[in-house]
Amino acid sequence: MSVQLVLRVKSPNKIIHDDIEGAREACEWYHRVFGDDFYLELQRHEVKDPTIMANREAYPLQQKANKVLMQFAKRIWHQTCLHQ
Repeated sequence: MSVQLVLRVKSPNKIIHDDIEGAREACEWYHRVFGDDFYLELQRHEVKDPTIMANREAYPLQQKANKVLMQFAKRIWHQTCLHQ
């Protein structure tokens, strides 16, 4: 099983640096290698409580990556699976 999850890994990192084509190619490569055992994890960790220390810069980047990753998921797998 292979999972692309945090912003530092290949596909999301390429998205936040505006390399959408590179991110798409990376996702397609992982899907070819791992087939249906390849997953894209979307993250949404918004911290609104000002008393909690958190990386507040990550949330807008997660939203940017999530939007494109959802498009990839629909194109590659023709579906999305959401868990909370």
